[in-house]
Amino acid sequence: MNRIEEWQKIFRKIDDEILIPYKFNRLIAERYFDIIKPTIKDGGDPTFHNWCNDNYARSLLLTIRMLCDENKESCSIRYVLGQIAEHANEIKKNDYISRHESRWQDTVRNIWNNEIGSDQENLPRAIPLKHIEELRSLSASIVGITHNHIAHKSRNETATFTIEFDEAYRVIRRLISICHFYADLVGEIVPNDDLNVSFCYNWESIFYQPWLKHSRPVPSRVRKTRVT
Repeated sequence: MNRIEEWQKIFRKIDDEILIPYKFNRLIAERYFDIIKPTIKDGGDPTFHNWCNDNYARSLLLTIRMLCDENKESCSIRYVLGQIAEHANEIKKNDYISRHESRWQDTVRNIWNNEIGSDQENLPRAIPLKHIEELRSLSASIVGITHNHIAHKSRNETATFTIEFDEAYRVIRRLISICHFYADLVGEIVPNDDLNVSFCYNWESIFYQPWLKHSRPVPSRVRKTRVT
């Protein structure tokens, strides 16, 4: 397997195992929030909602951390960009254009000229290095929160943190755009879209009927005492 094929494989894995699950999770979460919001506003017990909200927030943090993981054993955008930066001359303008059907070749030639440079026959190393720095800048605070509060927990930790979903979405959207750009350069497809998924069945049907058939008292927690 040559390097181009190896990079194609990594991009497929990133899309299949990180990006697509993220998109489905977001689709479900946002619809769930729409469904539950009136109940919470009317004074409904928020316990279950808070649990869903907190777990979804953690999944967003972990998605960003996975995409930006610098570990050499990881399957991440950061890793593959590092590999591309080391071997940037393997990505060639002529190869990039010739991978596309003739009707698209003018379009992709313009993409190369605009994004990389009309006078460049190979990808300059400076471009992936610039994107690596952008990844670090974009994800620094979120990866730090994930490391310090989610993946690890200090014995002396007292600080709290807040996650803004819109900020996490903005970061992931840009990471997807970078992933799409380099996947395209090596001949792999990663859609430049953060919501290009749909269900082939109605998953919302779970909300059409009560989850519990009969109300029943919640048993109190009893402490057992050993008598001698």
